Amino acid sequence: MSRKERLLAFIYEVLTEVMKINSNSSEVILQDQPSMILQKLSQKVDKADSYAIYCYYEFGLAVINHLNELIEQGQKRTQNKLNTEVQRYLPTGTSLAVTKDKIKKARKMVDIFSPIGPFRIHYVHSFSVDQLSYFKKDDINFIKQNYQTLRRYEYAKHLESVESTSSRGI
Repeated sequence: MSRKERLLAFIYEVLTEVMKINSNSSEVILQDQPSMILQKLSQKVDKADSYAIYCYYEFGLAVINHLNELIEQGQKRTQNKLNTEVQRYLPTGTSLAVTKDKIKKARKMVDIFSPIGPFRIHYVHSFSVDQLSYFKKDDINFIKQNYQTLRRYEYAKHLESVESTSSRGI
């Protein structure tokens, strides 16, 4: 899949609502229905991915806000101070490199979802935090520019279908 196709797939995914997951875990699945088992497993993984993305997004917002507070206070070496503060909240023995990587991923989620709306995170089911964290600045700009275009196109298609339905008297 080319870079452009991958980014368009992401944009389409955040524009498209996905089926809600039934939280009733006592639901019995017949053993002779492997497709149903696979579907349920896939839904749970999808939910976990979108939840992880949302957690990183929220963490990213907190990191950005705290960094801005440190800058406003006139702190020196604000990024280093932020890194060590975040590292204290992670499990003992977590390296500074891992801490920086988590902060970088969190800020990337904010960069991606702030312009298109964080409420769209739960629509994501084919991309993980790690996959999204590889998006480059150009990729994020492509998403921002094309998201609005595709959103307007989807809205126009919706209006067209509503008008054709109402003109038929349905």
